[in-house]
Amino acid sequence: MSGKYPDLLRRRAESMMGLAERLLSEGEYDLAVLNAGYAAQLYIKSVLLRLTGEEWKGHGIRTLLGAVALAAQERGLRDVAEEIIDFTRRNRRMLAELEEAHTRSVYGAFEYSEGQAEAIIELAKSTIQLMKGIEDRVFRGAANEIANGATLLRALIGWRRHVGIVSEAVKVVAPEARVYVAGGAAENRLTVESDIDVLVVLPHEVNFEEAVELRARILEEAERLKMPLYAPVELHIISGEELKEYARKGKVIPADEI
Repeated sequence: MSGKYPDLLRRRAESMMGLAERLLSEGEYDLAVLNAGYAAQLYIKSVLLRLTGEEWKGHGIRTLLGAVALAAQERGLRDVAEEIIDFTRRNRRMLAELEEAHTRSVYGAFEYSEGQAEAIIELAKSTIQLMKGIEDRVFRGAANEIANGATLLRALIGWRRHVGIVSEAVKVVAPEARVYVAGGAAENRLTVESDIDVLVVLPHEVNFEEAVELRARILEEAERLKMPLYAPVELHIISGEELKEYARKGKVIPADEI
C-alpha cells in the first residue's frame, strides 16, 4: 500500500476537524459532533496504518486506541502503549459519549447542546494531539514508512472470549439486560476487518445519557475482567424494539449460544 495513504487520511482528518469547528460556530451541534468523531477515527487509522501496515475499518475510538497501544507494545514501545492506555482510562466516559455519537447524532432523537458539542470536539482534538505526539516519538520525522504485520488478526483472535467477558460485565452493570451478537459474528463470517457487534438490550427505551453511562461502565467492568483494550467489540445499547430492527436486517443470536 502506498506510503501516501497515511497522509491522505491525516488530511481528511484535519479537514473534518475544521468542518466540525465551523459547524459548532454555526450552531449545528449534532453535525459538529459527528465530524469530530470521524476526524479522530481517521487520524488514529493513519497512525495504525503506519504502525501495522494494515487498514482498519472499525469506528470504535476506544478499540482503535487499544490497537495503537498493542502495535506500539509489539514494537517494544511500552511507554507509548502505557500513555495510550492511561489516556483511554482517564477519558473513558467521554470516549463512550464520542462513540455513542456515531449513531445518535444522525439517527437518535437526542440533540446536542453547545456545551456538549464543545466537550466532545475538545476530546477529539486531544485524541489527535496524542496521536501526533506518538508519531513524532515513534517515527521521528521519518517518511511514511509502513510496517508489515498481522495486528488485525491478533486483535480478533479470541473474539468469543471477548463476547463472554462483555456478557459477564453486563450481568454486573445491568443485570436486567440481555446480550446478543449480530453481524459477521452471528453469521459466522468474521474477517480480520470485522468489528464484533454486541447488542445490550434493555427492557425499556434507552436515552442518550443512559446509553453513554452504560457503555462506559460495561467497558470498565470488561476491562477489569481482563478484556484487552484492543478487542474489536462494538457495543450497541438498545431497546427490545430496536432489537427487532436488527433482527429484520440480519441474523441475531443470544451471546451464550455462540
